[in-house]
Amino acid sequence: MSKIRLDAVADVESGFAICCRAVCQQWNAMARRFQRNFRAEPWVKIPEVYWQFSSPSVLTLEYCPGTKISNVSAIKAAGLDTKALAERATESYLIQILKHGFFHADPHP
Repeated sequence: MSKIRLDAVADVESGFAICCRAVCQQWNAMARRFQRNFRAEPWVKIPEVYWQFSSPSVLTLEYCPGTKISNVSAIKAAGLDTKALAERATESYLIQILKHGFFHADPHP
């Protein structure tokens, strides 16, 4: 059986920590860019990122209560216009792609 070199393990752990920090910094920059891009749109809610409670493995966001887009009966019961909601969702994607050239690939409407 071969021995595990502890210095190699430490190098991997150090490299992983550096990558995690870089990803967090990149995510921070992207979140701020997205917020700037939509600051003039009152109908877009972007949750605050609580960086002081986040780490390379945990991203802590403001809680934003809502209804799943697939729960049409709850949306209607809340008095929301499903057609207007669909139009806003489409508009937000078009603004992201065509105006900003920067889009969120995993949206949570």
